[in-house]
Amino acid sequence: MGIEEEIAPNEILVRYVFSDDFKGQNIIAEKIITKNLLGPLRGGTSLQREKYCDESKCNELGNKIPNKHLVGFLIFIKDDFDKVKSAFIESNDNAGTGIVLDAFIKATPLDESFNILDFKKVKITMDTKGNPAHADIVYLKPKLIPDDVPFYEKPNTTIRSFSKKMFFSSNLVLNKSKDKSVFIGSKFKEYY
Repeated sequence: MGIEEEIAPNEILVRYVFSDDFKGQNIIAEKIITKNLLGPLRGGTSLQREKYCDESKCNELGNKIPNKHLVGFLIFIKDDFDKVKSAFIESNDNAGTGIVLDAFIKATPLDESFNILDFKKVKITMDTKGNPAHADIVYLKPKLIPDDVPFYEKPNTTIRSFSKKMFFSSNLVLNKSKDKSVFIGSKFKEYY
């Protein structure tokens, strides 16, 4: 099956959730640290596209990340991301700060060396070696209004605030299996 470059509005996107995403590594929804879940790491926030990577495959890939203990997933659809972003930009939370959130989701399939594959140069399928179902939330640094001068906000309070709002439009799916190499829980599609 070929992988499409365009991410559909109703496509489910998956973010790994690790034990250190919870206060005191207490793995219950009430203890999750929402402000950093969708924050940028090395320029983007890694996601998986459920259309090409089901729960078991996401679990397998997430468990390969070194020095991390995968406990579940945060899932949302692209359309919800776009709606939350638009509402956030128009909201009082962002008004008057002089900072505009600029972010989008992009398909970024990876080869075995974690380099992004170019859809124009390579036919990408589910059998492509590496991580063909990878995508990123790409944050263009918050910008000053109106002159578009890059503003490097430290800490990234705008992105943290957006991440928190996005969490409430997402679903937290925890792995109920004692053997973390096996996923036991609801299918991602059951939430939508």
